[in-house]
Amino acid sequence: MSFENALKKLEDAVDDLTTLTVRTFGGKLESIVNLTGADFEKALQKAQTEGVLALKMRTEIKLDSDTDLFVADGVDAATREMHAAAVQAALTARQAIVDLAARTVRGKA
Repeated sequence: MSFENALKKLEDAVDDLTTLTVRTFGGKLESIVNLTGADFEKALQKAQTEGVLALKMRTEIKLDSDTDLFVADGVDAATREMHAAAVQAALTARQAIVDLAARTVRGKA
């Protein structure tokens, strides 16, 4: 592995750790379970390229609290509430990970 590749992987890992992303899709998603289990990402990619699944809302929150929000035209109140609940759950989970890391660093995990 080259230095550039290693650096890119490190940058991607840091971005993944410092960015919280919640995506809400709508449409038709068929058969994500096969004999070896669910492959959601593969089914999601296929559904998006075949036009049966659309991104309805997306929230991205950076560690410094910079936030981007996308809302497609025509998103109803129920979808907005569901997305907001998913964002809150993700924030709560991220806080738990940060708290665990802090306790581990202090030796109190």
